[in-house]
Parts: sequence; structure tokens; C-alpha cells
Amino acid sequence: MRSAGRLAIASGIVGILATAVLLAFYLLEAPQAVAAGAQTSRLGAINDALGGVQLLLLAPVAATLRLTSHRLGLLAATAGVAGLAGVGVASELYVLGTDRLRGLVSDSCGGLRANRGLDRKH
Repeated sequence: MRSAGRLAIASGIVGILATAVLLAFYLLEAPQAVAAGAQTSRLGAINDALGGVQLLLLAPVAATLRLTSHRLGLLAATAGVAGLAGVGVASELYVLGTDRLRGLVSDSCGGLRANRGLDRKH
């Protein structure tokens, strides 16, 4: 349980860093990038990568939680861990430019990209 606590703290720290990078993106890069019609953003990619790392750090924490001994609780915990790990890996692959997952991530995270105002098509 001690390592789960450390991972939870690390996940929180990465989340704080991701938020700081996102604020820097909106303040420094977004207005110029949108005006120039840019398709990529350095700070946007860093924020996406940090978000994936945060989720991957949190997956083992969720796996250690035993909220209930019922089957439904076990199913919910399993789904939570799978979701955290799946979205974390997909986010990292998206940042690294894996073309196969671009459509999948674009569909599942379309609202996030739409809010950012940029599309990472190369």
C-alpha cells in the first residue's frame, strides 16, 4: 500500500505540471498558433504526454483499492484500471504519432482537441 501512496502523489504532481503547461499553452502558444493556422503545438503535445503519464501512474493505485468484495465492485474496479491504463497508453501513442490510433483517440477525445483549437495532423 505504501507504493500506491507514492504513485498517487506522483500522479498528483504530474497533474499539477500538466495544468501549468496547459495554462502556458493557452497564454503563450494558442493565440499565435491558431492565427497562423498551425497544426501542431509543442506545449500542447507536452500537456498530452503528461496527461497520459498521470493516468498510467494512477492505474496501479486504482488496482490496490478494495471498495467492496461484491462482484459488481470487482467488475467496476477492473473496468476503472483498464480504462486508466487504456487511455493513458492511447494518449502516449497519440503524442508519439502512431497513425493507427489517431482516429480512435480523435473520436474519443474530440472534445478535448476541439477545446484546444488545434489538430495534430502531420
